Amino acid sequence: MDNNTTPSRAKARWKILAAALRNKDNVNEHSIRRFDGFRLFTRTLLTDGWYSYKWKAGMQANPVHVRLLSSQTSAEQLIGFNNTGNICIWASEEVLAHYALRHQEMFSGQCICEVGGGMTSLAGFQIASNMSSTEVVLTDGNIESVNNLNLIVDKNMKNGENNMMVSARKLVWSTTEDGMDDLKNSFDVIVCADCLFFVELHRALLSTIRTIMKDKGVCIMFAPSRGGTLEQFVKVAEETNMSVHVTERYDEEVWKLHEHAINTNKHYSRDIHYPIMVTLRNK
Repeated sequence: MDNNTTPSRAKARWKILAAALRNKDNVNEHSIRRFDGFRLFTRTLLTDGWYSYKWKAGMQANPVHVRLLSSQTSAEQLIGFNNTGNICIWASEEVLAHYALRHQEMFSGQCICEVGGGMTSLAGFQIASNMSSTEVVLTDGNIESVNNLNLIVDKNMKNGENNMMVSARKLVWSTTEDGMDDLKNSFDVIVCADCLFFVELHRALLSTIRTIMKDKGVCIMFAPSRGGTLEQFVKVAEETNMSVHVTERYDEEVWKLHEHAINTNKHYSRDIHYPIMVTLRNK
């Protein structure tokens, strides 16, 4: 990798946080967010930072209400574990939610965990609201995210129409299994979106996945290549003796939207914006 690639990516990513601190709505000033996702969901403002996300491809799906991070964000809230996913819903999370709704049979009767769900865990909440999974656990390494996820749990599950166990908790990735004793070998399916930005956390993320995943479980990840960070993660995963499958064309609707964006949006970058699917299993 070019030595100048990582600093430039980091600079662009953290510009988003700086813009959030300056109270700029949706941070559209920066090119990395001038692509507003594939619009697989209809987003409707409810009130006080609450939005309804309705899947466009299947009208039978229940909408999910999520609370986005307030534009009045303090520096203290952004200090700590990777918080760059806390100020918006990235394309990878959107695509993961869409993919899960397309393949509901994968989650039926299964115990699910979303790792690194950020402020909204959109995919995890779509699974919880629309599929007959036995349990859904939503996790992030930042307590501000977890607090927000708990508010979303209360908002979406308060009517008691869904008997599924849904919870949110703090989970910091670690190579030592610290803080994961009660989660060991617990999950049939782990989902994860755009969690490969920090290369130095790849081994900790892999170790966490292997610790909490059942022996015959599966982890479904979506992330852009982003300067080769995804490819580096895949290499590390293969070195840890995991079965790794990489798929670029996993959904025809997303692929068409991707091609359309290439041809019509000068700010769209395949490297930054197009999520690639990575499937992990224990050998």
